[in-house]
Amino acid sequence: MRQFGAVLILLCFGLAHAQDKWINLVTSKDGQQIYYGLAGSYEVSQNKAGEEIVVMTTKVKDEREGTVRLEKIYVRTLHCLKNQGKAVRLDLDGKFKGEFDFIFDAGTVGTYQAQFLCEIWLNDLKEKAGKGI
Repeated sequence: MRQFGAVLILLCFGLAHAQDKWINLVTSKDGQQIYYGLAGSYEVSQNKAGEEIVVMTTKVKDEREGTVRLEKIYVRTLHCLKNQGKAVRLDLDGKFKGEFDFIFDAGTVGTYQAQFLCEIWLNDLKEKAGKGI
C-alpha cells in the first residue's frame, strides 16, 4: 500500500503530466470503489476553528453505481502526530460533509487516505527539522 516516494513529489509539487493528475491511492476490498488524490492539491491550512490541518482534493469512482464523487478531506496535524483521530470530508467549496475515525495501519480505506495525508505532512516536518544545505 505504500507508494509514497514519487507520489509525494507529485502531490506536493504537482509535477504530474496531464494524464497523471489523479493518483490512485487505494481500492476497496471488493474492487468497487477506487480512491484518488489530485496531484498538487496537498496543502497545510487551518480549519474554521483555527487548527492546523493537512488537506487534499480526492475523487471516488464507484464502479457499482457508475458515479464519481469529488471532495476534499483533511486531518488535523495534531491527529497526525497521534497516529489516530478523525478525518473530515468536505465538498469542493469547503462545506462539511462528514467525518470518519482512523488509526494508522488499521487497514480501512479511510485510514489509508488519512495516513497518506499525514505521512506526507510528517515527511515535510522531518525535512524541515533536518535543516542544513
